[in-house]
Amino acid sequence: DNEAYMNTGIQRSSSTPHFADTTTTPVGKVVPGKPQQKKNLTKIMVAHGIPYVAQTTFIGNFKDITEKSHKAIYTPGAAFLNVMAPCPRGWRYPSEKMMEITKLAVETCVWPMYEVIEGRYILSYRPKNKLPVEEYLKAQGRFDHMFKPGNEWMIEETQKEVDRNWEELLKLCELMSQKINLLILDEPTSSLNDEDAKMLLDLLLEFKKEGLTSIIITHKLNEIIYCADKATI
Repeated sequence: DNEAYMNTGIQRSSSTPHFADTTTTPVGKVVPGKPQQKKNLTKIMVAHGIPYVAQTTFIGNFKDITEKSHKAIYTPGAAFLNVMAPCPRGWRYPSEKMMEITKLAVETCVWPMYEVIEGRYILSYRPKNKLPVEEYLKAQGRFDHMFKPGNEWMIEETQKEVDRNWEELLKLCELMSQKINLLILDEPTSSLNDEDAKMLLDLLLEFKKEGLTSIIITHKLNEIIYCADKATI
């Protein structure tokens, strides 16, 4: 994942981060870079029921990417490995700094490393001291405009997005590590977009097949119709 159409001129893609400066989302007085958030391709693949899905990058002694590659290769059926691959030209950083960029992505939780085996989330690495997202952003020219006076809100918004995604991942991993028979959720999709909400409901349906009972408190009738066996008003 190099986060843009790099071979054809650094055009934005659905994988391009929020506020990134590309040739089709140039920073100006009206547009502050890409206006949409980055799509989470790893979670999209998980929603398709692929037996093995993982996220990694080039870091340390390459142990993580090596082990996950081995699992992906030898998993029966389909497998998907999402690897962050920084592009010096598109991201605007010196090529010799690549390993620093990937390390910052992991330590800020911009790019968490985890795997999903048969729908079960497993965290591969948890930073001891989670760094602020600006440490990652300031190392790349495509985010230079975010550090100009008056644009502090972009950094704050990006930090909120990273924190929210990280907390959601931790909850999924914690949930999968416990043996539970009953799950109670109060308005679980209230802060999710339609795509993420459906992925969560599909996950609950998978839990149902494993014998887990879910009680959902919601005001959304479509959610009740989609996944509930019984409804009480």
